[in-house]
Amino acid sequence: MQLKSLIMLNDEDERLIVNDYLTSLGFDIYSAKDHPSAYDFWVKQQPQLIIIDQHFDLSSGQEFVKKIRRNEFDHHTYIIMIQENDERSIELSNECGSDDFMAQPVTYFELKRRIYTALRTITLFEQNLIVYALTRVIEARDRGIQGHLSRVGILSKILMDGLEDRYEFKDIITRHFKEDLTVACQLHDIGKIGIADIILKKPGEYTKEEFALMKQHVIIGYEIVKSIQQKYPRARFFNMALEITRHHHERFDGTGYPDGLKGYDIPLSARIVGLADFYDALTTKRVYKRKYSHEEAKKMIIDKRGSHFDPVLVDVFLENEESFKNISEGHEDSKYER
Repeated sequence: MQLKSLIMLNDEDERLIVNDYLTSLGFDIYSAKDHPSAYDFWVKQQPQLIIIDQHFDLSSGQEFVKKIRRNEFDHHTYIIMIQENDERSIELSNECGSDDFMAQPVTYFELKRRIYTALRTITLFEQNLIVYALTRVIEARDRGIQGHLSRVGILSKILMDGLEDRYEFKDIITRHFKEDLTVACQLHDIGKIGIADIILKKPGEYTKEEFALMKQHVIIGYEIVKSIQQKYPRARFFNMALEITRHHHERFDGTGYPDGLKGYDIPLSARIVGLADFYDALTTKRVYKRKYSHEEAKKMIIDKRGSHFDPVLVDVFLENEESFKNISEGHEDSKYER
């Protein structure tokens, strides 16, 4: 998706610096002669970025920003104001709702730093909106899973933090890894929206044929995420979401699905979410089974150490079992969950 920017600058040199840098980043750049026409452009085009000079009619510029903030709904425009570097100017910039400011004269180095922050914020807003919308779709499709997605996220973070403390994972559990897993794990069951109700909401055990159909949710989920990634290529977490949706039912001994991956060929993200998902499924009442206690779930996970689950992850689970137990005991069950 092409990024759009609206630039309103008085100084010709500053305008050239901004235009050249944004062009190099792939922005479509637009300009406006006054604030009314700028607002009209904002309404019609919804640019992700606005850079505005406070000297471009100061009071009108502040009202322009306020008007945008009053009328935003599902889209956030990142607004940078260029102004004098004094306390009053900064205060006015904050009061009207701008995201950031740059002091004059604008330099290439400072512009680069501010745009980096802007792009990061734009990307995070987009991904949060995407994940929120998708999780609502998943929960609407199967009303019994309210809370499951967020609990799996919390449990996955506990496991991830435990791995981070181990020397062999210090170069793997990076800041980006943690950020991406926190978001991506919520999409692990998105493929279930493609499973028929007669299968998804069936009480009791599956037949062999029904289970084969149910297993397709990982492929369906993978294809859904892949198609969304093509529309939002800047959202880095989709790379990990692809791993998790497809591989969170693989087993450490190679007997899982869909690809029969074994051991460390299974992405770490999927190994983490797989254990978190398994624990929450066990300790939650579902239409086909009773709720298992923490101790029962713990025994099953220990029994599957090295076969179903990564042995190191099982060790981390045991080190943090009280946190798992507290989360399990702190939620209400739904008779509709699967």
